[in-house]
Amino acid sequence: MIVNKEYQILDGPVKVEQYKILHGANYFSGGPVALFSINLGEYDEVFTNDIPGFFEYLQEKLPSLIEHHCSEGVRGGFYTRLQKGTLLGHVMEHLAIELQNLAGMSVNYGKTRSTLKEAVYNVIFRFRDEEAGILAGKAALNIINSFLNKTDIDIEKILQSLIELREDRLPGPTTQSIIDEAEFRNIPWQRLDDNNLIQLGSGKYSKKVRASLTQNTSAMASDTALDRALCLKFLKEAEIPILPYSIFEENIPTLTANGVYMPRYRGGTNDISLFLDSSALNRAKPKAYQNRELICFDQKEIPVWRFLMINHKIAGVCQLNPARPEADGKMNIRELIAKENKNPLREPGDKGALSYISEDLELLEQIARWNFSVYSIPKEGSTILTGASLNPSSGSSTKTFSGKIHPKIKEKLEKSSRILNIDIAGIDICMENPANDFKDGEGIREVFISPDFRMHLNPAEGEVQNVTQKFLQHLFPATQENRIPLIAVSGSKGKTSFIRILEHLFTDQYPEKGIMSSHNFSIGQYSFEKEEKVSAGNLKILLRDPGIDIAIAEISNEILTEYGLPYDMANCAVFLNSNPDDAEKFGFHCPEDLAYCQHVVAEQVIKNGFSILNADDELVAENADMTDVPVIWISSRNAPEIEKRKPEDMLLYCTPEFIVFEKNKQQENIVRISEIPEYWRSEEGVIYESVLAAIAISILYPNEEKSGLSRILDFIKQSKAWII
Repeated sequence: MIVNKEYQILDGPVKVEQYKILHGANYFSGGPVALFSINLGEYDEVFTNDIPGFFEYLQEKLPSLIEHHCSEGVRGGFYTRLQKGTLLGHVMEHLAIELQNLAGMSVNYGKTRSTLKEAVYNVIFRFRDEEAGILAGKAALNIINSFLNKTDIDIEKILQSLIELREDRLPGPTTQSIIDEAEFRNIPWQRLDDNNLIQLGSGKYSKKVRASLTQNTSAMASDTALDRALCLKFLKEAEIPILPYSIFEENIPTLTANGVYMPRYRGGTNDISLFLDSSALNRAKPKAYQNRELICFDQKEIPVWRFLMINHKIAGVCQLNPARPEADGKMNIRELIAKENKNPLREPGDKGALSYISEDLELLEQIARWNFSVYSIPKEGSTILTGASLNPSSGSSTKTFSGKIHPKIKEKLEKSSRILNIDIAGIDICMENPANDFKDGEGIREVFISPDFRMHLNPAEGEVQNVTQKFLQHLFPATQENRIPLIAVSGSKGKTSFIRILEHLFTDQYPEKGIMSSHNFSIGQYSFEKEEKVSAGNLKILLRDPGIDIAIAEISNEILTEYGLPYDMANCAVFLNSNPDDAEKFGFHCPEDLAYCQHVVAEQVIKNGFSILNADDELVAENADMTDVPVIWISSRNAPEIEKRKPEDMLLYCTPEFIVFEKNKQQENIVRISEIPEYWRSEEGVIYESVLAAIAISILYPNEEKSGLSRILDFIKQSKAWII
């Protein structure tokens, strides 16, 4: 996918031949990377210590590169490499990494490798967002070429573009924390849109969430929470304390006490909340509220506390405070805000402990209540109260509460979330101290669906509360499965034959199968009429389907080299063989490199899973030490000696008379060789590795009704070989 077309690569001595994103485990890395194939041209074999002024140029443009340890393993290590001499591809790698780090997208992995073409190198580096990764790669190359061309380049402009991509495209802090916790717990996940909709788990165990909103929250519960007045009515009828409020259709009457008002319904594009006090002269309804009902709370100066409810239990508590820039009698409101935004805790967007105070509609309407504009100079010592919605993304501060919560508060909040039927809720309460029960004038102000986790995970003050852990425990308790079995097969031939056999093997055991192979792309009973059946996108579609109970997938060389693995881990991975003649076709120096790429499938296996490797293929066997899980070795030879066999590994091999299974030094005759039809053997009479691998699978996945081996024998006796 080509991205960031608007950011152009400068013409210069170093050129880009191609670039792409590898989204999953691949030849170069166990995770996603950006890959730039660059041609050094006249600078091939020209080292940095032979380019006058280049080291000093990089020191000036990106002084933070001193933090890169590189292969030296110490601070300033990359500088040492520059002074000793390194190639420009290696420099580009470090520049692309550092640009992302400076833009708040921390990455630290990269490598540079030669290719089959003279002067052409592959520069590989990690990214947090693919568009940001591509932009960082382009910009890194432009920094190099700007020096070689003796032209200038604006680093700050590059960083600003990367920050904008970070804020527009990276998941919000709540979603990112869920992704991080899922990865920690080995729960597979997929991002389903460009915002915060993700799937956790796979197949029939999958669950969809949008930020903290789970699929368990009904539309009715959502509508009730969005209607503030109706929500509070339900709670009041259940004798749960709520903050006193009134509803107005027209202008707000003069009040003698402080309050807050907001639209009765949340969710509109112009929804804002405003502070109101007795000194406000203009009581007319704000423009954003024309023709809409307002709900006005008698909030006074009571602190606001956000209680996060997960599965109807309190998971975290945080105090919310609006930003209050203090006037000095000299600066106008815009200048006061700019000064406060220099607070080192404040960062652009919503990824830091505090966000910038923004001149949004809420702020502009708020100061208009006091007959101010952003150019007004408030009286010295007064404060500019902003953000009545208390949204941290608009600049409000947060402080976690770690004290003991009064039992009555717990009881009433748990009851509230159950009444509203919201499994993940944010409940804002106006009260002095959560350690005490409600007093007169205190109560619930608002209930949120999809509450923000940021204030608990990254508070401006107080201890971090790991609420995301509780969120994942709610969705996937320790005893609950989160992924369907995935069997993945790589190799140069035999993959389709192997999958055909498994389709028959699992007919009864897994009636709702997901199949992706050259001959069939199907989910359950439905087969897709697609010209291209084997692709990364198809496998993602398959794993998203909530109906399937097992997935069997062919992983082609094209997927591995152009996309990377489109899943995190398989339960069982099979590497059948590797054709040396395919190496150059897929851009590898030698057959060993192609086999290393294909072996990625066997490496990405869950801890209690298995890999199946062909002991008769040296290219398959040589990478076995990269596999952390037990291996079932398959071989057409009689009790072969396998150099890289681990003590826990098993062996399925052929004697002249039997196929034998060996585990813990115990041998068992599985089936007579004579029972395998001739068309499942080579011209030399050797049983195909696809058959042996399928027999190994039947041992891994036994069927109580009829042995898997019996099913396989029934099938292969009635069928012909499909060797692809």
